Amino acid sequence: MSRRLLLAVSGGIVATDALLLDGAGTVLARARAGSTSVKRIGAPQVVAVVDALRAKVLAAAGEPPDAQVHRVVALLADIDLPAERRDLAAALSTQFPGAGVTVENDIHAVLWAGLRRPAGAAVYCAEGINAIARSATGRTFGYLALGTISGDWGGALSLGREVLYAASRAEDGRGPETSLRFHVLAAFRRRSVRDVVETLQGAEDLEERLAGLLPVLTAADAEGDPVARAILDRLAEEVVTMTRAAMERALVPPSGSDIILAGHVLTQGYERLDNRIDELFAERLPGAAVARLTLPPVAGAALAALGAEHGGPVGEVVSARLQESLHRLPEAG
Repeated sequence: MSRRLLLAVSGGIVATDALLLDGAGTVLARARAGSTSVKRIGAPQVVAVVDALRAKVLAAAGEPPDAQVHRVVALLADIDLPAERRDLAAALSTQFPGAGVTVENDIHAVLWAGLRRPAGAAVYCAEGINAIARSATGRTFGYLALGTISGDWGGALSLGREVLYAASRAEDGRGPETSLRFHVLAAFRRRSVRDVVETLQGAEDLEERLAGLLPVLTAADAEGDPVARAILDRLAEEVVTMTRAAMERALVPPSGSDIILAGHVLTQGYERLDNRIDELFAERLPGAAVARLTLPPVAGAALAALGAEHGGPVGEVVSARLQESLHRLPEAG
């Protein structure tokens, strides 16, 4: 009798990870592919990427290419609206006949990967920012995470815009002087911030280059630059504000809850930002346990698949088995 196979997928704007595991929580194979952002590559290509990942992990696990996958959990970036989730789930169900298919935003991967208590919240801050809270009864609250139009601020892209905003105004006299101005010139090897802006305007890689200004911001902050410090302090405020608002709406009490922080902006180890975030959480959400995620988010997709497979929360033994096998298993080529 063949074993039950689960496919867990965690997809981002740049890269997508997949795990094949059995119902006992043992990871059988892992693989990586490119973007699964619907907004960047379209739903048909997202399905193609997931299907290619299935072929990779089945081959790596020694399973036949037509082996039945019983459950697919895909937690993907840019799946923000209910209609997007429904449409992609329907497309994947066609590609995986007979499988149970779940599609959610990738913030769920962070929540599942880090949650160790019955309730808590997760914040993911990379190029953009998002958060979600979940109560012990399964009540959840999250954000649309569509950027400025849905009230979002934060992430490397927002921070990069703030860096250029401040540097431009310092150069032309509309704003206070800031060392961000000189760090920007050094980063782009230009004589003026105006030249930098002219170079970036209309560039195909504009968002990537803006997001890449995070080291400029942290360098100026480390020098004590007040403008840079104000930007990072605002980020700390935003992380705590959106977490607290989500927890209140999901009816999650701070005491006895987990708060998981993920994404390179929050896990790069920048001490002053980390300390400020921790101070604000201790002040405004006392009793919550704050932790930076150390597992890859795809582990959260795997735990979500196992939770669905077992009809409830994943036990400690299953969770430990998944983590142990994940650490020792090489990535499929």
